[in-house]
Amino acid sequence: MRRAVVNPLIIIVLGLGSQVAAAPVATAQSPSFATWRTLAESQPTSPAKSVAGDYVERRTMPNGASVVAVVKLPTVTGPVVTVSPPGAGVDATPVLAQAMANAASIGAHKLTLLPGVYRFLPRASGGDGMLLVRNLSDFTIEGAGATLLFAGAGSGIAVSNVQRLRLTGMTIDYDVPTSGSGVVAEAGGYKTIKLDSGQLQDTTIHQITVQSAVDTRLFFGKSGLPVTIIDNVMSAGTNFDSLPVGERVIVKYDYYAGAAIMIKDAANTHTSNDIVIDRVTIRSATGVGIDAERMGRGLAIVNVTIQARPGGPPLSAEYDAVHLTSFAGDLIMRNNVIRDQGDDAINISSVIYKVSGPQIGAMSVNLTHRADVLAAGDSLAFFDSSGSYVFSAKALSLAGGGDAASVQLDKALPQSDIAYARNLNLLGSRVMVRNNTIGPCGCHGILVQVPNAVVERNSFKSLQFSPVRVLTSLDPWLEGVGPFNTLIQDNTVNKSGGESSLSVPQAAISVYMQRGTVMTDVTPGADVSILRNVLQDVAQDCIYADGVQNLTVQGNSCQSDRGATIPYPGN
Repeated sequence: MRRAVVNPLIIIVLGLGSQVAAAPVATAQSPSFATWRTLAESQPTSPAKSVAGDYVERRTMPNGASVVAVVKLPTVTGPVVTVSPPGAGVDATPVLAQAMANAASIGAHKLTLLPGVYRFLPRASGGDGMLLVRNLSDFTIEGAGATLLFAGAGSGIAVSNVQRLRLTGMTIDYDVPTSGSGVVAEAGGYKTIKLDSGQLQDTTIHQITVQSAVDTRLFFGKSGLPVTIIDNVMSAGTNFDSLPVGERVIVKYDYYAGAAIMIKDAANTHTSNDIVIDRVTIRSATGVGIDAERMGRGLAIVNVTIQARPGGPPLSAEYDAVHLTSFAGDLIMRNNVIRDQGDDAINISSVIYKVSGPQIGAMSVNLTHRADVLAAGDSLAFFDSSGSYVFSAKALSLAGGGDAASVQLDKALPQSDIAYARNLNLLGSRVMVRNNTIGPCGCHGILVQVPNAVVERNSFKSLQFSPVRVLTSLDPWLEGVGPFNTLIQDNTVNKSGGESSLSVPQAAISVYMQRGTVMTDVTPGADVSILRNVLQDVAQDCIYADGVQNLTVQGNSCQSDRGATIPYPGN
């Protein structure tokens, strides 16, 4: 018989039975962890002051604090600029650029797109996106009945340096090959893929995913794999030999090529605040659906549908549906439908920098991995090679750019064993994800890697992997603050698969910190409650939490393919 093991630091709920081991005496938390816990949970209330009509969410959290998330709506005043769809073959990029310039010149704060198709051609330089929305305040783009059709790979709508922006009503689609589907066959001694008819095709692929309970994926990297397609049959010599004959597969034609909506402030800044994406539909994308690479605080994604177009490519987004790489906080996601994407449904993360060559007493430090999301004046928390907190300092200035920077600090390094840093200005604190429908998809449901987060009343349906992971990954992913002050409650799961990697917990809901291929020996987080979740038909264990301080698991039920319904301790 499997058993549930519960103590003040660890809970591991496995597939069968309900036997509870005696709880050992809790160990005292280290002074360094106590300091990091305070820092990680220190921003429960939004700095933004709400007025009537703004998006506001409040919850009482496991640590007893009240978390308040606020996303402000734009104030719409003055005249409205209206745009009609350009004629066939006319690039909509300059048309809408001129319309936004006209709005600015007359003091208009709203641009209305009349129903129809707006076709955007790729920018000659590659650029940041095909529709640039920049340097605006209190602005709304409304497009009920309008379809934005992007005729090139890369970002569609590119947002930067905005204050209180609302995008609403429009449908986003791509008029290029994004993904395809078919069945594995064998011909002439080689495996091939018989593609479904009616889909756009390309001659380079970057990934193949087998649509079965067994996770089989082939990765071909950024450069991709050249293929030959004749009469809807895709071949690539011996490269498909590991694919099982007769199984359906999905192929991806792009490698993380932008996002349908990309929020990306200039390098080493995070100036955009209060962006609302409301009633937008995304039918296909060559990368991510909605991506926040660099921004300040305040993002509401509400009433959005990310779902593949009927009769079109099988994937709504080739990779994550929603991915937040770097933001200061205040995320409200509710009443969205997210399905058909090729990777995570929702990944709420934050950047971990790597520290190279630290020296005791030095007043500067070299950071690698996403140094572009660091700004002068940001406060940094530093950690040793085990992941334990060491000290904090302010970044006075930085030199370099892109992936690496030399950072001048206001304090000297106290020791040489300093391996990681997190940005205290970009913790992604105050997250509310509720009433969303996620799946079916070959995906994880939601990755929560930020503090003061609520995941409640979401419905997860037919996911290939686990529905909820609350985590931080020191390696290999270098992202996440960790499971601090997190509430996972009243969610339902109807069918989910197992994990493809044996280095992460095999559970429908898991809470942990990863370093390489193992869980760390360092306490990953604190103040986590997992309450009243209903898990049905899960192809793995039910709930796993590793080393969390102040953990509550109560009122949940789970039916696993490992056995019968499991009553949890505390029920």
